[in-house]
Amino acid sequence: MLEKIRMFFIAVCLVAGIFTSLARADQNVVIIGQNLSVYQMVLNGFKGTAVFNAQEFILSEFKDASDMVRRIKRLDPAIVCAIGPEAAQIAKLNFPGKPVVFSLVANPFQFNLSGKGVAGVSLDVSPQDQFDYLKKLMPQARTVGVIYNPVRNKMIIEEASQVASSRGLKLVTKPVSDKSEVSAAIRELEGVGIDAFWLIPDPVVANGVVYERLLLFSFSRKVPLICPASVFVKKGGLFSVYSDYSDLGRQMAKIANDVFGGSLAENIGIQWPAKMKLVINSNTADKLGITIPAELASEAELVR
Repeated sequence: MLEKIRMFFIAVCLVAGIFTSLARADQNVVIIGQNLSVYQMVLNGFKGTAVFNAQEFILSEFKDASDMVRRIKRLDPAIVCAIGPEAAQIAKLNFPGKPVVFSLVANPFQFNLSGKGVAGVSLDVSPQDQFDYLKKLMPQARTVGVIYNPVRNKMIIEEASQVASSRGLKLVTKPVSDKSEVSAAIRELEGVGIDAFWLIPDPVVANGVVYERLLLFSFSRKVPLICPASVFVKKGGLFSVYSDYSDLGRQMAKIANDVFGGSLAENIGIQWPAKMKLVINSNTADKLGITIPAELASEAELVR
């Protein structure tokens, strides 16, 4: 009789644990920065892969973010997921002790999105993937120039320098603190004689005024531009390797699934996108005397 009572008690505890787990799964949340198509693609990828349900909160639909934060705190979620830089920052600042998993954030380190309890997927494609495509397009390339703001991108540049070296490339770096210093940095790179210019998502450099100057430099010196997004390629850059937004959501969900299963977020850390897309401006390639290999032509979106 005592054995039967013990087994019944264990069964009740197991069932209670299952229902508690399910309840906690329903209490998880995902904060979406804006109600835009890009954010929706990431969200759809996330929802199709996550093993738990999550209530959705669109940050831009709240007049006061603190109201959203109060609602989420009442739910006491086990995990807070976030899509976009503002959503990720709010998640980290307002839910200490809760694991935060994010996506759709360019250069997460500039937003202090790292450390204990934080994991996610960077929007930026890894320097390794970008340099690998450069070598496929231009096997003869040896030097790559980059202008950057060290306050925002020091860590990325340090990693990129090591990656470039492993690919037989030398990364020539020019740090600047504001837009007024960019023209002088471009002139310095002209003197060095670089084979390609790497444009990173740095607001000091990746803006309309500076990009016009870089295009002039590119065509006059026959130096191709490696761009952070397809919009730059459509305006004259040679190529861009950029994230697949739906897959960013799926990758974010896989991280969240691991955290929900007991893994520590900080042990997972920040990942580069696993899946990416390639766009090449064939008109620019012709002007620069670059032949697009057949394997890349079949893989890429070709624009003119």
